[in-house]
Amino acid sequence: MIAKCLQTSTAIRYVAVLTCLLIIAGCQTNTQPQATPKKPVTAASVPEPATAIEPSKTPLVIHLDITTPQPANSKPRYSAIDLAEDKVAIIPKDTIVLPQVAMTSTLPAPQQQPDSMATDHTEVATSIAPVAPSIDTPPESDIAKPSTLNQINPAEQQQQLLDLADSMLAAGHIDLSLNLLQQINIDLLPQASWGHYLESMATGYLLTGDSYTALQWLDQAQTLDPAPDQASHKKRLALLQKAYTNNEQFLQAALSAMALTDGHDPENNNSVPLLTNNNMIWNLLMQVPKQQLRRHLQSSPPATTKAWLELALSTHGLINIDLQQQAIMVWQVNNPLHPAAVQLPTALSELVDLQPRQTQKLALLLPTSGPLSKIGQAVIDGFMANYYAAMSQCKKPCTSLPQLVFINSHTIQDWQQFYTDMENQQIDLIIGPLDKSRVDRIHNLKQRNIPTLALNFLSSDNDNLTLADKAGLDSQLSQALLTHLEQRIPDQPIARKTEQPTLFQFSPSVEDEARQLATRGYHQGLRQALIIQANSRWAQRASDAFQQQWQALGGQVTGQISYSGDGDHADSISKVLLTDNSKERRRALQKTIAENVRFEPRRRQDVDLVLILALPEDARQLMPTLAFHHAADITVYSTHHAYQGPTESTRDRDLNRMYFSDIPWMLEPDVIADQVAGLWPNRQRYSRLFALGADAFLLYPRLQQMQIFNTTRVQGMTGLLSLDDQDRITANLTWARFQRGQPKVQSQ
Repeated sequence: MIAKCLQTSTAIRYVAVLTCLLIIAGCQTNTQPQATPKKPVTAASVPEPATAIEPSKTPLVIHLDITTPQPANSKPRYSAIDLAEDKVAIIPKDTIVLPQVAMTSTLPAPQQQPDSMATDHTEVATSIAPVAPSIDTPPESDIAKPSTLNQINPAEQQQQLLDLADSMLAAGHIDLSLNLLQQINIDLLPQASWGHYLESMATGYLLTGDSYTALQWLDQAQTLDPAPDQASHKKRLALLQKAYTNNEQFLQAALSAMALTDGHDPENNNSVPLLTNNNMIWNLLMQVPKQQLRRHLQSSPPATTKAWLELALSTHGLINIDLQQQAIMVWQVNNPLHPAAVQLPTALSELVDLQPRQTQKLALLLPTSGPLSKIGQAVIDGFMANYYAAMSQCKKPCTSLPQLVFINSHTIQDWQQFYTDMENQQIDLIIGPLDKSRVDRIHNLKQRNIPTLALNFLSSDNDNLTLADKAGLDSQLSQALLTHLEQRIPDQPIARKTEQPTLFQFSPSVEDEARQLATRGYHQGLRQALIIQANSRWAQRASDAFQQQWQALGGQVTGQISYSGDGDHADSISKVLLTDNSKERRRALQKTIAENVRFEPRRRQDVDLVLILALPEDARQLMPTLAFHHAADITVYSTHHAYQGPTESTRDRDLNRMYFSDIPWMLEPDVIADQVAGLWPNRQRYSRLFALGADAFLLYPRLQQMQIFNTTRVQGMTGLLSLDDQDRITANLTWARFQRGQPKVQSQ
């Protein structure tokens, strides 16, 4: 009788253990490390993982064999429908169920992962084959199985849980896999599996879009398992490359991709993987600021890395395709056994074979009179600064620079006749105009036979930052210019694009900047944003663009408030952080108990990012006010509007901790920017317009190249420039943070 009791007790423990595993597998908890809940990311929205971590399409099959005594006429405690809806059965302590249950659970890889597992229509096939053994004389096999389970040590249990999590991850059940991984006690896991466990955690977070947390897990993997086997080493490099790329740390991503080619044998190379990796490296290097490339080159990197950096820098600053082709061929001669020389990246190999279209005569179509004359002259000055710098480097006689023709756009009335005149003068390219209405007129022309680089966007796009905003002009002048820059031509609709020479559009955009902030914040693991914005048109446009991108990625906007700039910052922040609600609760409590209450107000806890859309004077007041309302620990982002420009004073000390984006001209000025500052020391308010003109010079000889090779990037003073499918040139800005009152550029 005692033996039977022991057998029954062992069987109950067996059932309890397996029930725990089922509950763990069915729970749907938050997969993020923050205290606040996060919305699960759908598999469809997750970036394509590296080859080593692609989810398997093979369904996961779990076989469970449970043996416990039960009456022969008992019914199953849960059905296929229960499991499909993630229902958990509560089993009373005095109930023993399911004799000899063989359960097969088939979980196909989801096409789209839902917000909760309750809505996941998982197919589950349950097969129950009851066997009714005699309670008095149980079969010997039924007695042996529980004792076998008791022999599994904790390390083996943790390993089985890790294997199950990997199976879930391979099947595409990312959140479920992370839930299982978080149940593992790494101290009990065999040391040989530590690296595997940390790689799985990194893979899971990477697939959710949280590349910042993924990098933290990979860093732990390197610390706890610094000498992995070859396969694990390659897997980590692939994960690092993907995580760094998503986190916009392009140099580190390129270095990880370079490490994947270490040990390559040029005599026995597999050309397809090598070319693919070389293309990846080149595309990443093209997104690294040239200053960062130069700094890393000075740090004495390995020979292969050094040659890659030299190749990336070899074409910088070259004004035409001929010079770029020569530089590439010289590099190949000097590095014949380099992986990139064995398989030249596609963009470079095609560039070498490209027959360039030379610009011999160029027209600058900019206003030199009228209300936009100061803006037009600033753009011209920036263009000419780069033009003269190129001329000083050009061998005499200089044939690579075009002849310039200056035209006052303010005086043009008949635009069709203007293009006819330019064609008669054999103009190869037109740069300008500046204001939106003239760009619209040019776009609507029936015949336009000359490529044009407009320095504004079409009105139909309705998403550009006005040049008045870029110039940082005083409010009175800004209002005067706003009418001219954004005025539409009455009753003249925008025509469809015809097969005419391309109308390129180039102008920094506040919407593009806001979308970049949203993408960066999401990839850093932030999910819940609070928006504090000025009551102005540009701030509303930036807010709309940020919210659209943020929510598309999977983030949530938990609050939004605008202020008028009339000293109401404290009230606005108190309302949006809900600290006024906390104060109201204190007053109610004090009234109830008729005693003074020692009180410290609390802010809302569902925020991990604050976006401030404000001009410098307001931003300097908003940051201390946030700290006063117990929000000093929240990450703060802002657009370039919060930064007034370089200063030796301490005026920006209250902006400490704030992250913001801006053009390289303002944060990392090169030689040309320093020369312009020396020539025009009192025209700081036009700095962004100088940069616009300087980049127009860099762009004109590369427009053909950017059209043909969509991976082409140009390192400009307004950002990293690229061409999209609508012939719009967009700029990826530089990232900085205020420290001790000064902006410090953050590594990309």
